[in-house]
Amino acid sequence: MQQRERVHLTRNTERADTSTAAAAGVSWYRERRFNRFFYRISLAIGGRLSRTVNHLGARLVARMLHWLLPQSIATIRRNLAPVLRLPQEAKQAKAAAKRLLANFFSYQIDFLKACHLFPKSTAFLDDIIAFGPKELAPVRALLAKGKGIILVTGHFGGWEIGGLTLCRHNLPVTLVSYREPKGVEELKKLLRTRTGIQTITIGRRRFQAIRILRALKANEIVAVHMDRPVTKNVQPARLFGKEATFSKDAVTLARITGAPMLPCFITMDVNTKRYGALFGNPMYVDKHQEEAAMHTLINLYKDMLVRYHEQWYNFYPFFKAERC
Repeated sequence: MQQRERVHLTRNTERADTSTAAAAGVSWYRERRFNRFFYRISLAIGGRLSRTVNHLGARLVARMLHWLLPQSIATIRRNLAPVLRLPQEAKQAKAAAKRLLANFFSYQIDFLKACHLFPKSTAFLDDIIAFGPKELAPVRALLAKGKGIILVTGHFGGWEIGGLTLCRHNLPVTLVSYREPKGVEELKKLLRTRTGIQTITIGRRRFQAIRILRALKANEIVAVHMDRPVTKNVQPARLFGKEATFSKDAVTLARITGAPMLPCFITMDVNTKRYGALFGNPMYVDKHQEEAAMHTLINLYKDMLVRYHEQWYNFYPFFKAERC
């Protein structure tokens, strides 16, 4: 019989350099003013335009931000520089940051258009997605065991589109999210609820851990981002010669509940412009395997950074600043 444990999911107020990281983050993304404006405009107009026109508009928005907010875009280059093994001022790093930003807004407008049309029409979603019932068969097989699934993901490619696709195929999804400015948080929750995705926001209310445990008990898919810790349960790691911090929440939940962890990353093929799913092997965690499980997840994440760094939408300082 499994021993019951208390699960602590409180806002991470003790993480090192939190205030510094917030101050150095990409200002338009941190404050969400532009992001909120972009969401509303995209929902109102982008849902009615062709994808080609939408992506052209996304590239124009990215170029505008690149020139208007050079200090903010420097944060993206600082994140990319260790991965590329180049100085952040190198031409290749600057070019990669431009492409990353264009990819991000293209993804955002794809997601918002899919939300605008869903559930009345799924034709657009089906057109931009490169995975379906066949690729999702292993997910259904895991759910058949009745313990739910802890879907471990990161801020790559199109994670929201991935969640929408799961709902499209009648797979129940609950997203564990971090607290955001109220206006943006409400808008995102409205979009997710409209498409069938439930949201649990850590830091907004107490006893959120109970809701997560209930979702797994109800045999749902609980999606957790590993690359933006929102609790004190973290794992430091060395990547590309720099120190980074990852969330251990998924591993802890897997150990306590017995639910399988399934790594999954959604990325866009730059040639076909369609989104595919990259699934790792399911993992079961006992009290002696937490460290090994985190090691596996971090290695998967590192591989994703090497292959898809131009679809890495983490707009906060990811690597810890080194002191001289």
